[in-house]
Amino acid sequence: DHRDLHSFPTRRSSDLTEVSLLSPNGGSEGTWPEIYLIGAQKSATTSLFILLSNHGLICGIHGKSGAAEKEAHFFDAEEPTERATHRYKEGYPKGKCKGKYIDATPGYLRDLEAPQRMQKAMPEQLIKHEAKLVAILREPISRDLSFFNMYKYMWVQAGRPANWDGDMGNMQQLDVCSKHGYDGKFPSYDVSIGCQMRQWNECTKQAGCHGTCNHEENMQGHRHCALKNGKADSKQYSRLTDGMYLAQLAQYEEIFPRHHMFIMSFEGLINKQKEYLQKTMLFLGLGEHHAINVLPKENSADRKSVV
Repeated sequence: DHRDLHSFPTRRSSDLTEVSLLSPNGGSEGTWPEIYLIGAQKSATTSLFILLSNHGLICGIHGKSGAAEKEAHFFDAEEPTERATHRYKEGYPKGKCKGKYIDATPGYLRDLEAPQRMQKAMPEQLIKHEAKLVAILREPISRDLSFFNMYKYMWVQAGRPANWDGDMGNMQQLDVCSKHGYDGKFPSYDVSIGCQMRQWNECTKQAGCHGTCNHEENMQGHRHCALKNGKADSKQYSRLTDGMYLAQLAQYEEIFPRHHMFIMSFEGLINKQKEYLQKTMLFLGLGEHHAINVLPKENSADRKSVV
């Protein structure tokens, strides 16, 4: 349940006091990003990143090539040991960004373990007072269909191989139910989503639900079958959990102050770009920029119908 543009009600009385955004703390080699664009996938996160980056307002992580990149994939892929955290911060060198550093990894929202990894790695000052989180929520079925179409488009561009392991996983992961054999062909959306539904029903059975599930049983079902550690190869994983925003956001609200989380709808962002972008800028402490009023058109592959 989400409105057009809003911040959800604060749940804890300790969150009622506004705290101004401070400069992030960090070692001499690197620092922590101030902004985390946590999701959702296929919800204009790339377009938002490019827009703000092109105006010099944000900087992504410094990749191996030396260029700034959008996604760090730290909290959804790596155990935040001291050494790993040091390497992560090195990607955000102190004094090298005229704007603010951002980790724009939309996979963080759907990964069950990402919020706890943030809590483990980040200093308390960053969690409680400095970090700003942004989430763009897209209607779950249209988001999933967009993901499916993009993945199929990439498969066609790769020459329609019988076995293919793309950046977002392999073809078997689109159809993970053991009851439905994989025949080396790209599954139809009906087959793929039907399989995910059967998998989700198994998740809720593990939570003790054998019919209409209550709120707690659905939340437990999500914990059973959500993506974990950036890996979609678990036999328990159901792609439907990627769009279960209530369960995902609840985990972040347990760790970060609610007034440091900005949540908006993808549909509202697309239809009211100037209004949404200006409010996003104000929330992030980036000031007012009259040129920030239209999103660039990126990731058009997911809109194509591929046969």
